[in-house]
Amino acid sequence: MNYVFVIFGGGIGALFRYIVTTLINKLCKIPFPVGTAAVNISGSFLIGFLFAIFEKHNFPAEGRLFLITGFLGAYTTFSTYSLETLRYFMNGNTKLAVINIFVNNILCLIFTLAGIKLGGNL
Repeated sequence: MNYVFVIFGGGIGALFRYIVTTLINKLCKIPFPVGTAAVNISGSFLIGFLFAIFEKHNFPAEGRLFLITGFLGAYTTFSTYSLETLRYFMNGNTKLAVINIFVNNILCLIFTLAGIKLGGNL
């Protein structure tokens, strides 16, 4: 039964990733993967937030599997981020590669901590 929670959460997370990435990239029309960064940053915040709440309130394992393993596992896009960053390096655009590394690593760590802090206060 645990697999079912992961499968459904993953399907919904993948759909949300597609919608958010597409919408943000259409709105921001710049030569930088803003949609991917937005998904990674928001996913980092959500995983920290949910982790803190689940730990504090002893949330059921099925909910954790659905939301963290399934939904957020499919929603965040670090494999896409890695490919985009390497392509910047390979195409000689070191500046955008470094910006992408900063946005998707440093900001995601900060937003994960923010989610833990906020979730821990609820």
